[in-house]
Amino acid sequence: MGDEESFALIGDRFIAANHALRQSSRRQRMQSELYRVGDRELTPVQVDTLELLASRDEWRVREIADGLGVDRSTASRTLNPLVDLGLATRRTDPDDRRNVVVAVTTTGRRTATTIRMRRQELMRAVLSKLTEPVTRWNPGRTLLAAPKNPRRSISPSSLTETSSSGMPSASACSR
Repeated sequence: MGDEESFALIGDRFIAANHALRQSSRRQRMQSELYRVGDRELTPVQVDTLELLASRDEWRVREIADGLGVDRSTASRTLNPLVDLGLATRRTDPDDRRNVVVAVTTTGRRTATTIRMRRQELMRAVLSKLTEPVTRWNPGRTLLAAPKNPRRSISPSSLTETSSSGMPSASACSR
């Protein structure tokens, strides 16, 4: 198998694994734990926005939209829950009343830091299970060390099981 075929195979399997992860109830529970703020759960886009806000003192909505790769109205709607939760503030720019200035609050900065730390802990736990560094693709090799419950291990062959729609099957998603 040539390099192009290997990369295509890796890409297809990565896409299938990513889809399986997004559809997984386990991922949904992890996201709920990672992104919970009080009695509400932030969406991944709201978390991205909060992290962007925390990277400097003040932002104009236009700059937030550019940073997120969305239009201004989408950025503004994404900010609403962050403002409602007290994670960000919004005010009219005194120098140009057509602009809105947004800033992260102390609580917002602390929340962004907590979420980042939780994700890093999760990634350390996942990566610590790798048996060896992946330097070259071997289609028959298991990607993760065997966990205590072998039904939940991920191997390349499990990522090729698909439903009639061509998406990963339920059995592939639960492994």
